[in-house]
Amino acid sequence: MTTADAGFSIWPSIDDALTGAIARHPERDFLRHGQASMTYAEVDEAARRVAAGLVRLGVASGDRVAVLMPNSIEHVLTLFACARIGAVQVPLNWEYTAESLARLLDMVTPTVFIADVQYQALVSATMDGTAADPRMILSDVDQLGGRAAGEIRLEDLRDEAPLADAPSIHPGHPLMLIMTSGTTAAAKAVEISHGFALHLGSEAVWHQGYSDDDVLFSPYPLFHGDAPLLTVMPGLVAGITVAIGRKFSASGFWDEIRAHGATVFDYMGAVLAILGKQPPRDDDADNPVRLAWGGPAPANWRELEQRFGIKIREAYGATECCLPAWEGHDRERVEGAAGRLCEHHEVRIADETGMPVPTGEIGEILVRSAVPHGQMNGYFGNAEATVKAWEGLWYHTGDRGSVDGDGNLRFSGRQKDVIRRRGRNIGAEEIESVAVGLAGVTDAAAIAVPSDLTEDDIKLVLHAEGVEPATAVAFLRDRLPRYMVPRYIEVLDELPRTPTGKVDKNRLRGVWRTAGTWDVDAEAYVAAEADAAR
Repeated sequence: MTTADAGFSIWPSIDDALTGAIARHPERDFLRHGQASMTYAEVDEAARRVAAGLVRLGVASGDRVAVLMPNSIEHVLTLFACARIGAVQVPLNWEYTAESLARLLDMVTPTVFIADVQYQALVSATMDGTAADPRMILSDVDQLGGRAAGEIRLEDLRDEAPLADAPSIHPGHPLMLIMTSGTTAAAKAVEISHGFALHLGSEAVWHQGYSDDDVLFSPYPLFHGDAPLLTVMPGLVAGITVAIGRKFSASGFWDEIRAHGATVFDYMGAVLAILGKQPPRDDDADNPVRLAWGGPAPANWRELEQRFGIKIREAYGATECCLPAWEGHDRERVEGAAGRLCEHHEVRIADETGMPVPTGEIGEILVRSAVPHGQMNGYFGNAEATVKAWEGLWYHTGDRGSVDGDGNLRFSGRQKDVIRRRGRNIGAEEIESVAVGLAGVTDAAAIAVPSDLTEDDIKLVLHAEGVEPATAVAFLRDRLPRYMVPRYIEVLDELPRTPTGKVDKNRLRGVWRTAGTWDVDAEAYVAAEADAAR
């Protein structure tokens, strides 16, 4: 029996799944990155050595291990090493500021902090701002230089004797914490269990028909849920090869695909639109890819299928609740749908009271799993947020949509004040709370505006006096991750408000391209005649 037959994992833990893959294909490449590769047996051996080193440093089952590393095989090895001993990997975003990282470390209180030497300045500033006191391990995946006396290196841990004994791990045991955001105290850590990670992988294998000939590719950072959960885990479940890119590059994407012989990649956000904007090449369709799946697909997806010689399919979901809707590889696309409801999940389209609305009507998308461990354990250390998200025993996505009579889910927009940009969810409050720290700014409103790359771009409207857009941009760039820096900025004498005194964002969204809107990318005000309704 395989997971492809069952549609969900038959293994209780990541270590058990790795053992099963080794029994089938010990010498098959499991991980590829750049010119490096490791077989399933080699990954197991290396992970057991790193696990032994972590145990020697005092890491026990349930302890958190923070990881600040670039994409690399070594980064993935830390996940498997933690899984082996029941520790919880906490991959961190290298785009965060030291202040953001310090808050996250205080929240998760790691026993060990593994950081690459290229981030030493950031790590030093982070440790000055946190009460956490983890043991430090440095890695040097790019071989940037020597070491100081007394440093513990990740490479040293790979010289340990392989760990023989490990605790028994049940499917609900936490595997990793994925951060939903990270510049304010509102950041939440999604607790992913072994069972949930394997379930996500199994769903992809089942819906997309992965076979022994497939090579899965992801160019996304390993601190994001996509690469570890939707690429590494499906590869593990199917016992096939996974290639991890350094980072997404539109100009180098297809060359990297060809170099690894990748047959499947999942896309998120604007990736397909960005690839489509690259100058056409004679060899665009000369690639090994059979399938690209993800969401959302751009409007010209048919043109992209023909240009690149691939099949494009959509899916809908969130880190917290898996993917309850898929367009399988063997189904024709339904125009405007984000996927067909999966039998392993329950979906309710609900009104503001949580009650279901009639078929075809729009409401909030609520989800719960129909199989064990099919969703997150909760938000780590934040019981209040967990209870709120699970009001009425359904996970509230904050998204609006509808389901037709054939079970096709149609996404209609976001109910929460969340901006979806380049595959990431960004809370408007996160940008606003930083912006009001600029001298002269009284209030701020961040809104989602249309992007020509699908999903959203960000406009920040400031209630300010004597503040120029360029000054605001420079201030924000020093304090926000790059992906949170707004594309557009407008400075007003006052913000429109509702009768209750709240900022009226609907009015700001209604006509957002005004003569006073500064385009950060173009370094110019947008044309007044470009006014358009959202």
